Amino acid sequence: MKLLPPDAITPTTPLRLEVAAQLGFPGGSMTASSLRRLVVAQKLEHEKIAGKYFVTLSAIEQMRMSCRVPAKAPDLPSKKPEADNPPGSSETGNGPSALDAMNAIAEGLKENLQPTSSKSTTHKKPSATVIRMGSR
Repeated sequence: MKLLPPDAITPTTPLRLEVAAQLGFPGGSMTASSLRRLVVAQKLEHEKIAGKYFVTLSAIEQMRMSCRVPAKAPDLPSKKPEADNPPGSSETGNGPSALDAMNAIAEGLKENLQPTSSKSTTHKKPSATVIRMGSR
């Protein structure tokens, strides 16, 4: 494969995937097969000429921009720390806790329960008289 001189390559020069991987990702962090997977997944703009894939450095840059993950902003406290709540300590709201709410719901459900057994579960004594028979 004949390589172009570096000064002849512009952001819009069509490049084979092998060359584009070398130029777009120096150090070998991406390969031609990695770029091919992106092309097939339609995540990398490309041209298909005579059955061969071509991409530009500009298309690689656009793909990198779409893959960029923004940094997560640090969580900031909504209130200023007070003397009784030093920085780094946990603070809960003044309302009822989740445990209190769960216990209140459980008590309400207990009050509405119906008995599951019959009214009388005690065994009655037999009404017949047992007569013992003597031994022979």
